[in-house]
Amino acid sequence: MAKELQLFYVYTSAVALWLLILIQWARHAKTHSEVPNGLHRTVFMLPILFLGAALLNWISLAYLGYFGGRQWLCQSLIYPVEFAPEFWLLVCLFLIAKGWYIMRRWLAPVEIRTIVILSALLAAVMILNRYMDSGSMIGVVICGSAYMIQVLWIIRQSIDQLQGHIDTIELSLPAADFIGRDDVENKRRIANGRADGQPIHWLLLDDKWQLLEPYVQKAEIIDRSQNIISTYALGTCVNLLMQFFGQAPSEYVSTTFTQLLHMFLVIWIGILLRARRPVEVVVIPPSRHAALARQM
Repeated sequence: MAKELQLFYVYTSAVALWLLILIQWARHAKTHSEVPNGLHRTVFMLPILFLGAALLNWISLAYLGYFGGRQWLCQSLIYPVEFAPEFWLLVCLFLIAKGWYIMRRWLAPVEIRTIVILSALLAAVMILNRYMDSGSMIGVVICGSAYMIQVLWIIRQSIDQLQGHIDTIELSLPAADFIGRDDVENKRRIANGRADGQPIHWLLLDDKWQLLEPYVQKAEIIDRSQNIISTYALGTCVNLLMQFFGQAPSEYVSTTFTQLLHMFLVIWIGILLRARRPVEVVVIPPSRHAALARQM
């Protein structure tokens, strides 16, 4: 009964923390309601699903405390409910690696099947291993290795593709000129009407805005997702190693570690993909160049 009481306190704390994360996430989503896209809405499901799983475990343990045993219906619901957030977390990491709504909005059917199959297999064996001791540990190792290899390879492809765009833009920069509102030298050059012997096509930009910044930010998001995926893999390995050596830790310690790991990863994903208001870019057509030069 002491073990159940410890778990009850763990899930009580988990429900409260997941609720706080969800509230903060919802406030941010409401503030930037005009910005979020499909990826933001997909990731927003993470705290909801994890809160639901923690709440069901809390209800189950509360019922155990009052009646001396878990009702079979509640017990049978725990497995699919805990599978859902684990599966969704793996899907979200895969989508970020693919650059969905970062580089492109559409995925091929074969890509969707790969994401669903690999994520479902890994989530299933992890839930089974969580409740069947070390019986399915080898399944976690095999499915986890397949998932990690595929995701890290896709991340490298996405970064190489973005780097190609960045290199292309850098090569084309001499043929175009860009000014910031506080850039005196470029204002002088626009008044002269020519730059490096090339016709001028001007964009009036905010002083810290750069042409490459959107592509650099996309590459940084995908690159930093490697750290999130590596942290997820490291946390899973720590759990497996503790489970392998002497059947430690206790369910109380393992559950606490898993909950904290999931919270840390979800918060990290939220910070990485937080909605940002777009930078306003004012395009100055050639017909307005002379008027702009007179104003300067």
